[in-house]
Amino acid sequence: MPTGSGLDAQIGLAEESVYGTVVAPTRFIEFNDESVSKEHEWVEPTGLAAGRKYKLVSRLIASRTNVTGSIALEHATRGMGLLWKHALGNSTIAQLAATTAYEQIHTPGELRGKSLTVQVGRPEPATGTVRPFNYSGVKIISWELGVVDNEIATLSLDLDGRDMETTTALGAASFIAGSGVGGFHQAVLKLGGTPSTVSGKTTIAGGVT
Repeated sequence: MPTGSGLDAQIGLAEESVYGTVVAPTRFIEFNDESVSKEHEWVEPTGLAAGRKYKLVSRLIASRTNVTGSIALEHATRGMGLLWKHALGNSTIAQLAATTAYEQIHTPGELRGKSLTVQVGRPEPATGTVRPFNYSGVKIISWELGVVDNEIATLSLDLDGRDMETTTALGAASFIAGSGVGGFHQAVLKLGGTPSTVSGKTTIAGGVT
């Protein structure tokens, strides 16, 4: 049953075929925090009018809108390829022989022409209803993958988007079966192809320049 709390929140993703055109979410991720929002910049006329003693709200103009924010999550063992494709630009996924295992290789590549719809479902405390906020034309402008000794690997994403609407229906969240998380004890850092000793916190970051 709905709780009206953050326990009911969800984030869904989908690749856009046309930049800025909302697509219903096809991939859902577990997340720790999000701060995605649409912001307005207002222009206020300053002209004087005889007899007017107050400003009219109707004369305010929304000159700019912008979607910004971030998502923080624990890095899962499955289903992360979509995010890495849009963080780095180039992804290759190949099946290993005739097994059920797949290898993903993500390398820096072309980011032009790639965009996401990010749907954030936020619950209303009073009613328990989860409201969809659909952010279109979203690009990952910077990211940080980090792991601290005795902790789970985390991924933080900074986003920039085009617009937001609330008419596209909330997607039914579903998650990839068997997906887990990685930790510091599984990390291997290689320098020049040679495994090296790691202690404390290891962080890899990148973004659009």
